[in-house]
Amino acid sequence: MKKLTIATLVLMTTAGVAVAANSTDNQTTPKHGEHKHGKIMRHHDGKHSDLPRGFEKLNLSDAQKAKIKAIVEADKPTREAKKDFTDFKQKMQARRAAEQKLMNSPTFDEAAARQMIVERQQERLNMERKHAERELQMLKKRHAIFQVLTAEQQKQFQEEQQKHFNKFMSRKDK
Repeated sequence: MKKLTIATLVLMTTAGVAVAANSTDNQTTPKHGEHKHGKIMRHHDGKHSDLPRGFEKLNLSDAQKAKIKAIVEADKPTREAKKDFTDFKQKMQARRAAEQKLMNSPTFDEAAARQMIVERQQERLNMERKHAERELQMLKKRHAIFQVLTAEQQKQFQEEQQKHFNKFMSRKDK
């Protein structure tokens, strides 16, 4: 009886591993914004607006749409420039190499370890400053876009935002 149980357990484990391996063999992780089949993902059945999220329902005039698109387009070069990760990768590789050198040393070099920690702290501070600057630029852009709206549209936009926020918070409570 014991042999039969063990054999069944081994067979089921092997089958489970084989099924899992087969199902992940043909899967590739899609890039951001792409579907598994290479199609660009778009919400609402392919209907994609060039306007920022939440502005589609506001019944904007063509002039307002043009102004908003111009504001968004003016911000694009700064966003595109920030997508270059080569500098980040080089820093990570250098940091990892320094850490490996420290670990491979027969004696612990406390001064080098402290220097690594100081450099990491400086890098974190630099990243926080950059993040704060990006956040400031985003708020400026959102403010400029909001100023394009009429008073009625501003009120409608704020009500929609509040509705989405309440919906989000109700999901968080569950």
